[in-house]
Amino acid sequence: INDFMYIVNITDISDTKNSRKWRPKIKISIANRNAAAGGDNYQLDQTKVKGTYQKGTGTKSVTIGCNIDLQGFCILTSRYPVKHLFINSGTGADSAEFNVISIDNPVSEYNAQFNKVDTTLVVWDPVATSTYPSLVPSTTSSPSRAIFPSSSPSL
Repeated sequence: INDFMYIVNITDISDTKNSRKWRPKIKISIANRNAAAGGDNYQLDQTKVKGTYQKGTGTKSVTIGCNIDLQGFCILTSRYPVKHLFINSGTGADSAEFNVISIDNPVSEYNAQFNKVDTTLVVWDPVATSTYPSLVPSTTSSPSRAIFPSSSPSL
């Protein structure tokens, strides 16, 4: 395949809306590889990204989308600001999950096999992570002992 699109990077760019709310967002970087054109930014015009967004856990997933700019970026954003969980535990959330489900372009096909990153990203309330850093899970691959008890007895 000489002509295909893939995801280069997905970044949490969530921000604080005000003292009571935050806005979950991710920035997606797409490349469109065409061997004949000799570059990764071939025909990005009219590329559309579709994804899902879910605030917290146990809420309904919503479909959202964005259009890729000529540099290969777009931003998926929650439709509405989310209340900080520590302000309203009933309807607030300290995290949100985004999933990229499709990338459409009139010239090239999306080939997920070449993605450089996972298509799912959990983002965190920026106020909660700075105010209450112990609430945010570790980004390391091994679980924290504080969350999961050891299976072997301690001496």
